[in-house]
Amino acid sequence: PSRNEFHKDLVELWRVAKHPDVKAVAMGRLRKLRRKFKSYFFDHGGEEVKELPAIHKDIYSVMKVDNHIHLAAAMDPRTLLRFIKEKVRTEGNREVAPGKTLRGLIMDALQDGSSNNGEQQGITVDVLDCDEILQMLHMDTLKTTAGDNCYHQFDNFNDSYNPLGCGVLRSVFLKTSNSMGGEYFGNLTKRTIKSYEENNTYAEMRLSIYGKNPKEWDDLAKWVKANDLHKPEATSRNMWLVQIPRVYGAFCKAGLVRNFEELL
Repeated sequence: PSRNEFHKDLVELWRVAKHPDVKAVAMGRLRKLRRKFKSYFFDHGGEEVKELPAIHKDIYSVMKVDNHIHLAAAMDPRTLLRFIKEKVRTEGNREVAPGKTLRGLIMDALQDGSSNNGEQQGITVDVLDCDEILQMLHMDTLKTTAGDNCYHQFDNFNDSYNPLGCGVLRSVFLKTSNSMGGEYFGNLTKRTIKSYEENNTYAEMRLSIYGKNPKEWDDLAKWVKANDLHKPEATSRNMWLVQIPRVYGAFCKAGLVRNFEELL
C-alpha cells in the first residue's frame, strides 16, 4: 500500500479498537475466559501443581510467564554476579576492552562511586587485592536488580543493564559485539540455557538488530555460530527471536540514518 493508504487504514484500525462497543465486547470476552480458567483450575489445579518443577525462590528471583525476554536480562542477578566473580578470579589481568583489564575496569567502577564500600571502610580501591575486590562485589554493588524506579522510566531501566553502573562492563559481559567478540556473553548465555534444562523451562530469548549498518546481521550470525548457539543443545528449549528496537527517531536525529526506508 501507499503511505496514504497505510495511514488511512491505521487510523481506521485505531477508531475501531477504541470504539465503546468493541471495548465492551472485549471485556465480556475476557470475563468469560477468566471464569473458564477458574473452572478449569478447580477441576485440575491439583494435577497441574504436581507437574511444576521444584524451583527455590528468593528475593532476587521472580517466577513468571513472560514472552518478552531480552537475552541480556535472561539470567538472574546471582548468575551474573557469580560469572563476574569467576572471571575476576581467573582472568582478572586479561585485557577485555582497549587498554583496560577486567580487574582495572572493576576497580574503576568501584572508585567512581558505583559502590560506597571503599569509602565506608576507609580504604583505597586501587590498592585492593583480588580477594578484597571479590568481597566488595555483591548484589547491592552489582545494581542490576529491577525495582519500582524502572517503571515508565527508560533511563533507569536501561541503567539497570550496567553492572556496577558501568557501561563498559555492560559491553564486556552483555554484548555480542566487542573487542573480545562477545566471548563472555556467549559463555553466560550457554550457562543460562543449561539452567532451563535443570528447571524444566522454555524460553524465546531476543537479540537486537538496531539498523545502524547492514553488517549487523553478519556480526550477530558469527557470534551465534562461534558460541554454538545454533545447535540443538541451545535450541531445544529456547527459540531465538530477533527484535528491532524502536530507535528510529533517535537514529534519524543523530544522522545515523536518513529515513525509515534506509533503516529497513
